[in-house]
Amino acid sequence: MARDARIRIDTVGAFRVTGPDGLDLTPPGNGPRAVLAVVALSPGRTATRRWLEWLLWEERSAEQASGSLRHALATIRRALGANAAAISADRVRVALDPERTVVDLADTPEAALATTRSTGRTLLEGIDIASEAFEDWLRLSRSELAERAGSAPAAAPRAPQPEPAPAEAPLLFAQVQSGGSLLEDFFADSLRAQLGATVADHLCVDVVLLDGAPASAILAPGARCAIRVAQTGDRITALARLEKVPSGRLVWSRRIVFGAGDSDGGLDVIAALAFEASEILAGAMDSANEIARANAMAAVALRHVFSFDPERLRKADHLLARAQQMAPHAPRPALRALALGYLAVERPADARDGMREEARRLLDEALENGPDNALALAFAGDVHDLLFSDPAAALALAEQALAVNPGTGYAYASLGALELRRGRAPEALIASRRALGQLANTSLQVFALMRFCVAAMSTGAFAEAERAAARAAALAPSSRPPLRHLYALRLKLGDIAGARAALVALHRIEPDFTLDRLRRDPDFPAATIRATGLFRQQDVEL
Repeated sequence: MARDARIRIDTVGAFRVTGPDGLDLTPPGNGPRAVLAVVALSPGRTATRRWLEWLLWEERSAEQASGSLRHALATIRRALGANAAAISADRVRVALDPERTVVDLADTPEAALATTRSTGRTLLEGIDIASEAFEDWLRLSRSELAERAGSAPAAAPRAPQPEPAPAEAPLLFAQVQSGGSLLEDFFADSLRAQLGATVADHLCVDVVLLDGAPASAILAPGARCAIRVAQTGDRITALARLEKVPSGRLVWSRRIVFGAGDSDGGLDVIAALAFEASEILAGAMDSANEIARANAMAAVALRHVFSFDPERLRKADHLLARAQQMAPHAPRPALRALALGYLAVERPADARDGMREEARRLLDEALENGPDNALALAFAGDVHDLLFSDPAAALALAEQALAVNPGTGYAYASLGALELRRGRAPEALIASRRALGQLANTSLQVFALMRFCVAAMSTGAFAEAERAAARAAALAPSSRPPLRHLYALRLKLGDIAGARAALVALHRIEPDFTLDRLRRDPDFPAATIRATGLFRQQDVEL
């Protein structure tokens, strides 16, 4: 095809599609534009349907996401008109024809990067998609663009330049104030300490703990987390705000309330607040420098790992390897080892030896980077359980993590699973409940809900288990385990209508699931439903 007969796709600045005759062919709507942009920027200008559906419509059911993609593709074809042959789609992939398209960053990269350098324009300005996965993808893509634009193009020789100063870790200024009562001061001190410990565990960040006095003249690039603690009767309220400095732009706020006499419950909600703040901070500082970009990559990888999806686990491994190269931090190799552990569950036994060797190397790297990093210790414990079948080492590492930082919710989740395996169901429920409290409103909330669900089932607390499974299913509607457990638990509780609704939702993503199948197929992965005898129940009629 003649070069002047191709359509042009510009992704730097406002997204725009231009026809060979100069006419604007940009499709209407953020969804179709995002689909076209993602495909254009994908390797080979090809993306799988499953990837696009997850990326743009992660909170919808599989059927709804598939329908949304079909609608977006139809909109794109209508907008392209006579040039619609530039895009093709089959049951698996969506692709752009390289002979019919010009993409700025792929075909004219120096011009696109020059635009970024001279104007500060970034990728896909104005496209707003209500999907955390898309926001993560866009954040990383923009960071990569900034990194590429920071490398000047080849030019005439010039005088030697001084080596750039090494990147400095972003700063978090933690400012906690209280009303002055003993309890308010106690919880304010707890919040300040927990915030500092959790953020330092998760991210390469320098934490500056401020006293209660206002600090209005902070000029260093970073963020400030300001928290106000107040007591009203027997309740403690904490109001938290995270803002960028020196701009003062608000990026997050959260209000938590807990009983003044419940020290464990107070610690749990404080730990959850600190974890959530660390995740928000990673995203807010994503383009500050290389260390900040590494923090953002690691935060995205954490969400990938706890999706348990094999494709996303492999993406997490890539992101974590790159983040560790940019800014070494103990949890990153430990989380890579944990991702290997989750991948190994699906592999035959004889294929796991190489994975064990690599996991051991990664754990050595993690503990060398940070022997006292509580999050790395907690991840390492689960690796010993999953890959090395060493529950004693796993238990020791989980307990060590909690000794270093009692607000390490993942360590409580690991402890709950280990206690369950030791036949100590009540202790497992206590640990799982602590994990649930400490991981609320974080990327590990669904994981914690399901760990709690399993522990509650093992103690016969089926109503609590059902509530946890229902919450997990609402947060992750395309995940199978929450819906499987919800179906079985509602049958157990005699909620036939609710069980039928859960099975209908499950069949959208797993059409052949039944309890009868569990009885006939001993290899089907639903161990907890079997262990509690719930697989013996009669299926509902649809």
